[in-house]
Amino acid sequence: MDIMDSNSSAEEKNFYETIIRESQKYQTSSSALSTYLTPYFNQAIRKNDNALLAIYYCLLADQSFDNEGERNSFSDKYYLKALDLEKDYNYQNVKAWVKVMYGFYLYRCLKASEALPLLLEGEKGLEEIPKDLVLDLTHTYKRLGYFFGTLGDYRTGIKYLELGQQQEGISPKLKAEILDNLGLLTLKSGGDTAQAMKNFEIAQNLALSEKDSLRYAKTLGNQARIYEGMKDYQKALSLLDKDLEISKSLGNNKNTIFALMMRIRLCISMGANRKSVK
Repeated sequence: MDIMDSNSSAEEKNFYETIIRESQKYQTSSSALSTYLTPYFNQAIRKNDNALLAIYYCLLADQSFDNEGERNSFSDKYYLKALDLEKDYNYQNVKAWVKVMYGFYLYRCLKASEALPLLLEGEKGLEEIPKDLVLDLTHTYKRLGYFFGTLGDYRTGIKYLELGQQQEGISPKLKAEILDNLGLLTLKSGGDTAQAMKNFEIAQNLALSEKDSLRYAKTLGNQARIYEGMKDYQKALSLLDKDLEISKSLGNNKNTIFALMMRIRLCISMGANRKSVK
């Protein structure tokens, strides 16, 4: 079996990818996603398409995690079902996607040590798959970029985020997310500050065009890091205050706390007293 025969056909890959892409519209609830996916589940059973079945279980697992906001018995069960199906189909591009999905799930569950071997296997699989047959390429690169960046392997993280944002057909909202995080990894790696700021600014403009208020707030907080490094504390403080105001108005506790901690640290750097931190 040659490398092309070990992957799905381009037609099958496009079919699988359409299901993955369209499923994002039904992430509002488990019942909505299940209703959308049920015909594909029936088709997978009828045609003995175990690759499609694995994709079905991954999508349900991912939605269950998002819906509950934490690891749960359903997300674990569905991901293990998807992984267990690996022996029942030959498509390497689907297998790599499943491993990256499951590995990234474990990473989101704060199980980085468990996630690492799966993501390394997924990464190795990607190297052996023709780019036009890689499944959900932009999101796959994004997940790898986030994972390696969080581990402190900034070079690898930046590589995958660069690849992700270069793909054709990427939505402005997703491009803003990737560029914002690319700028952050560039800063953390000690890279080009001007390039990091450029990424933040492009992400900021894209977020504004998409009315993505949370991403806009995050870009402000990330730009504040650069001004802090330049010791322009007042500018950094102004950006963080805007970040905080938007995050609070959106009810996003995670980003509110993150921005608040940055503000406290900044005020300490400025030599401010406790009263000015309030």
